[in-house]
Amino acid sequence: MSSSARQTTSRNDNTNAHKQQRRNLEEKEEKYLFVNGESIAHNAQINTKTFTSLSILSGSIAGILGATDWIGFVWYCATILVVGGVTVVFRCKNEPKRFAAESVGSAIFGQGFSGGFASFILFWTLFYNVCHLF
Repeated sequence: MSSSARQTTSRNDNTNAHKQQRRNLEEKEEKYLFVNGESIAHNAQINTKTFTSLSILSGSIAGILGATDWIGFVWYCATILVVGGVTVVFRCKNEPKRFAAESVGSAIFGQGFSGGFASFILFWTLFYNVCHLF
């Protein structure tokens, strides 16, 4: 075997060993996921503020557009689902378990849906009354 063939074989062995080490490290990271409580609390606070602000904006738009009855509720559900999906895909980079202590549905959609609902109703009725009744 020539020296160049030995060097190529040696490089391939080193590359394969390096890839195997990387795979083992990734498996260990997935197995032992460490949670920082302060970061999780901060993420939950940001999530709550985002969905509350979204609820205010969504309620204002629904009131200005004159949405009534079920159309307003469908509008609210659609905006929460869209923003929740965008949050999971873009902000959490499809790994929401790294950013929330609870399950994905509870952390993103549960708190957001129930937390901003009262704000949505308040601004929906306010802007509907201002734009269409007065």
